Amino acid sequence: MPTLNQLEANRLNAQHSTGPRSVQGRETVRFNAVQHGAYAESLVLPNEDPAVLDELRRQYMDQFQPATAAETTLVITMVESAWFKRRFACIEAKVIALSIDPALDPDTAVAALFLPGSKTLGTLRFLARRRQNVEREWHRCFKELQQLQKERKQTQTAEPAPVVEMPPAPESRKTILNPELKPLDLGRDEEISMLK
Repeated sequence: MPTLNQLEANRLNAQHSTGPRSVQGRETVRFNAVQHGAYAESLVLPNEDPAVLDELRRQYMDQFQPATAAETTLVITMVESAWFKRRFACIEAKVIALSIDPALDPDTAVAALFLPGSKTLGTLRFLARRRQNVEREWHRCFKELQQLQKERKQTQTAEPAPVVEMPPAPESRKTILNPELKPLDLGRDEEISMLK
């Protein structure tokens, strides 16, 4: 259990170590903890080109032409899934390239990566799972998008229901039964006795 003096010293020290405060400083240290990018939540890592992502996004928007907010969200998720799938494929290729033993011929070197004792095998399995997850998400979004667009097109092409005009509200029931009858002017007691 820390003493009161230790707690106070800790509070005072915490005031001095707040990290970078400027926008430029925050941008500089933003990716300090990134080692390989497989867990990165950022869409664009320092070694990736944001223009390529923008072009991919534009192509998806042109192809699927979302018309509602739900459709747009699904297309954006598809873009991100495709982007992450590319990232994992690049990481996988680099892992294999770095792990190949130059003393072996290329075919044998790649096969050696998949031997049970290989350290690379666990990494490759991890990357394959990540790639499969984003691929599954892409296909789920694609199916949902197709369904939403199909429903939207069906409602747009369906003929509108005919408008049924309601007759004007009658003044009283007696005028509907016989328009020549005029409403009787009965007193309150007479109305009650007629209802019985």
